Amino acid sequence: MAEKDKETASSPASTQDSTLITDTDPSAGYQATKPESKPQRSSFKHLFSFTKWNHTASLLAALVASAAIAAIKSLLSVVLGKTFDAVSDFGVGHGSDSETLDNVTHWALILLGMGIADWAASTALLLLWIIFGELQANSARKVIFESLLSKKMSWFDSLDQGISSLLVRIQTQVYTTPTL
Repeated sequence: MAEKDKETASSPASTQDSTLITDTDPSAGYQATKPESKPQRSSFKHLFSFTKWNHTASLLAALVASAAIAAIKSLLSVVLGKTFDAVSDFGVGHGSDSETLDNVTHWALILLGMGIADWAASTALLLLWIIFGELQANSARKVIFESLLSKKMSWFDSLDQGISSLLVRIQTQVYTTPTL
């Protein structure tokens, strides 16, 4: 590992044809430079690279809330269609006044229930996705902070730009962030 730190310390950090690759694995403890090539395509698994097992409950709950919103939006067109069918049947003369009023009242109450369900599901959707996102951000901050703490001083000295102030900022952010 010391040889890798010496290689990194001796290599120039700011060449025009190189891209800085920082490994977020705290056990690696070194940085490498690669010649610039095609950018790596992001895959679906990269979206969840900082997900821990204890984040699964909030993710699943957010997915259920998303499915509930989709179901409510889909059913809304059916319920509105039934309401307009009741009104158009009366216009054609297929029903009496009281029968039409009962049908429209029935579908209006269903619409009211769907509105309340939509409000609750939308609130849950927003709340759960924010919770999951904050868990992801907190996990990413901790991994990056642990990676920076595991670096040797020669790694920090080899950089052209000041990283020490960044380390202090990340440390402050990690320790002031409330855990969920």
